[in-house]
Amino acid sequence: MRKYRGVDIGRIIFACLIPILHMALPGTVTPFVQQYISRLGVPFFYAVSGMLLYSSLQKRTPVDAWKRYAIRITRLLLVWLAIYSPFIWKAGNLTLQKIIFKTPAFLWYLTGLLVASIPFCFVRNRKALYACSAILYFLGTIFGDTYRWLLGGVPWYENIFLTTRNGIFFGLPLMCAGELTWKKQKGSYPLLFISGVLLLIEITIVGIHAAPGDDRSMYLTLPFFIFYLVLAFRDWNPEIDNRDLGGISSAIYLMQFGIITVGNMALRYMNIQTSWANWGIYLLVLIIPTTLYMLIKRTKLAKILF
Repeated sequence: MRKYRGVDIGRIIFACLIPILHMALPGTVTPFVQQYISRLGVPFFYAVSGMLLYSSLQKRTPVDAWKRYAIRITRLLLVWLAIYSPFIWKAGNLTLQKIIFKTPAFLWYLTGLLVASIPFCFVRNRKALYACSAILYFLGTIFGDTYRWLLGGVPWYENIFLTTRNGIFFGLPLMCAGELTWKKQKGSYPLLFISGVLLLIEITIVGIHAAPGDDRSMYLTLPFFIFYLVLAFRDWNPEIDNRDLGGISSAIYLMQFGIITVGNMALRYMNIQTSWANWGIYLLVLIIPTTLYMLIKRTKLAKILF
């Protein structure tokens, strides 16, 4: 069995929660789950990626570690962009700028990993990397969508790069937080609780002032909470067989766009207008990728797709 069984459990939990962000699901608690819990998923994945990639750097040269990592991420990105190209093309308004800086089909996370992995692997002075990452995260947060209501953003930057929710301002700092969890021997539940309370307060304050269309992914207290959250999952090491959890979580993330898109098309075709039907699509988002992965996990196709 693989190490970090608790981390793999965390990955599968957040893989199940992230699609809720992308669906119009009914229910009084849904907005709370979306803004307070589901939005932790991508930062958690970035931090775990940083932890594991730094572990790889301890065994290999920076070039070898980055090459192995970049090949895998690039393969996933190109394969799923190709799979989703008919849907992306049909949606229209597609530009090279959007593909690079705001990759469609929820695949921007992979683009962010590719970009962030370059400085992460090749900057030898780790203290300088941490300092620069902290500054970048601070600037990306206060001048991004989260605090647009307060500072108005940076229009010239957004005209070119579209968003600060990318590999430089978002992915790299959280990967550095993940690296620090690899170096730390033990977590702290009191600090996890304190950072969680501070994050909850910040999310609530931002939610009161932010416009409905603003993307609220970055918070000033988020890296601290994610750091202690990853530590908590890492320290939790239950006796379970976790060999398939990583593959299943990847399958859910990568397939969610297609299932949601086709599911919504099916509802429109059948003229089903009740929003509660979206819960059925959500269940399919969890069931179809899990089933597919388990059926093909020992084939070459699984390595290509997931």
